[in-house]
Amino acid sequence: MTRALLAVCLLVSLAAGVCWGQPAEPAAPPPTPIQLIDDARVLYVAREMRLRADQVAAIIPLLNQAQELIKQRDAALDDIWAKNETSFVDMNRALLAGQAPAQSALSNVNRAAAAHDDVRAKCDRDLEQIGAQVLQLLDKQQIAGVQTLREIRAVEQVQQRNAGAVAVVADIERQASGMRQLLPDEYDALRVAMALRLASAVVDPSQRAFNNTVATMLRILDSVRRLTDAQFAQAQPLLRASIARQLGLPQDVVAPGRPVSFDDFMTFVSYDRTAMLLGSFKADPAMEVVP
Repeated sequence: MTRALLAVCLLVSLAAGVCWGQPAEPAAPPPTPIQLIDDARVLYVAREMRLRADQVAAIIPLLNQAQELIKQRDAALDDIWAKNETSFVDMNRALLAGQAPAQSALSNVNRAAAAHDDVRAKCDRDLEQIGAQVLQLLDKQQIAGVQTLREIRAVEQVQQRNAGAVAVVADIERQASGMRQLLPDEYDALRVAMALRLASAVVDPSQRAFNNTVATMLRILDSVRRLTDAQFAQAQPLLRASIARQLGLPQDVVAPGRPVSFDDFMTFVSYDRTAMLLGSFKADPAMEVVP
């Protein structure tokens, strides 16, 4: 009995020694505050898109591809810096000393900056392609809640076409608002001259429509002038749209609001913890028939 007890104690001691001899697995560091914010952002996207279990399984390989692209990007950027570090240091020293940097250093720095921008731009395009593949896994109802790059670019094109008219309307709104501060006799002396100046930015004075535009401009100035302070405060947010409508000018446009913005969606695609978070995300069950 005593021998058996000693044998058991010896085995326990040996087992404990083996355990003590092995280094303990280091505990994973807790997420940083910034990671907690991005974690919440990613989980918000997953919830708003109502991802299903089958979609999560198909998305994770795409997320891994995105992380590989980011690793390649970072390696390329590190290589650019390593090859041009001396030129950056030489240029900074010259500038700090109030001297013109050597032409060779300046040329190298400019080439490095251009290469840096090219690498990042290519990675962004590749990540956007992966984002498009993620969207292809969603059904129509899910996609409807996500702001897409196509929508943003369509709005940007319209904004570029309308930029001149939008700037004119903004100037008219500023001038009409500013003239509210004039004394009555000052306003009466300036209203026609101001209407002529503003109208000429909308229609060339040689065109037949110029006189009608001047008349419309006078009505706009007078209507803004007559508003009480309370009425003006209420009307001001819609004032530019009203001016554009009265003058027949295009109004400013903005991308349609969606529960998931394009920036949030791309964070979901490119964040290094998204795949891990989806591993514990409570996804909706897979559907037998996708709508």
